[in-house]
Amino acid sequence: MERLTRGRREDTVGPVGDAIVAARELLELEIVCVSRILHADERRRIPGDGAELTTLSEDAVTIPLESADGRLYGNLVCSTNGSRRQLDERDLRFLRVLGRLIGGQIERYESGLPDRRAPAESAGMQALLAAIEARDRYTGEHSRSVVALSVRVARELELAPREIAQVEQVALLHDVGKVAVPDQILLKSGPLDDNEIEIIRRHPAIGARIVGSVAGLAHLAPAIRSGHERWDGTGYPDRLAGTQIPLPSRITGVCDAYDAMVSKRPYREPLSPADALNELRRQAGSQFCPSSATALIASLRRVPYTAWARGSARATWASG
Repeated sequence: MERLTRGRREDTVGPVGDAIVAARELLELEIVCVSRILHADERRRIPGDGAELTTLSEDAVTIPLESADGRLYGNLVCSTNGSRRQLDERDLRFLRVLGRLIGGQIERYESGLPDRRAPAESAGMQALLAAIEARDRYTGEHSRSVVALSVRVARELELAPREIAQVEQVALLHDVGKVAVPDQILLKSGPLDDNEIEIIRRHPAIGARIVGSVAGLAHLAPAIRSGHERWDGTGYPDRLAGTQIPLPSRITGVCDAYDAMVSKRPYREPLSPADALNELRRQAGSQFCPSSATALIASLRRVPYTAWARGSARATWASG
């Protein structure tokens, strides 16, 4: 069974460690230890909605590790590192999900069942997605919409199944770096000042660092970092141009922009689908990869955007 000491993994049990690394990177947590893994005859079902977190102090908490059917496996103790003083409600929501993810991994490990889930459903990926949802509802819904559109574009471009899978994964995680952006900037109702814009522009590099730290997802880091590069080389953070930009980044970038244009945000009203399509045409070859923009436009002509509306968009990789 896995043991953790001061954020370092020893005898790591695959994706369990990946989920914990994701938590540490996202929330600046220090994983102190697995305080206790219960023996089989000690385990019990947790009534109701499951066990609650136990707050040890303003900067430390004990997480129950529970299976999908409510069995308690043990506890994980977490504390913030030196740069943070306390855990907030968003952190606690994420940690509850993390406890269930790790409990599920322990259950599979002890039962001797191999983890055959697709990469897009791995514990590390799910931990990152849980953090995005806890961070901001809009960001989570936006990511799901971008996934649906990006997979459509990848199929329009006749990419191989393996390439489509990578596009989906990049689309799922393209905004993960925003967990590091303060609420007062991310949710600001007015224009951003120069300093706030600079902070926002750090999120692709932060996202790449987070994803790069998780085994099994590290290969996605370059595409996450390049999500805001532009075809003409005027994007950020590296000013890549044309085919220097990874293909999943090019696809995700145009789908990200389209979904943002047709979505209502605190600082502006949405564009109509027709106006957003005109903007895609106008920016193809400057902001957007021409072939990716053309593929998205063709897909949207056949299937209106309302079919991919918020709340109905879901990852489609598993269905091929």
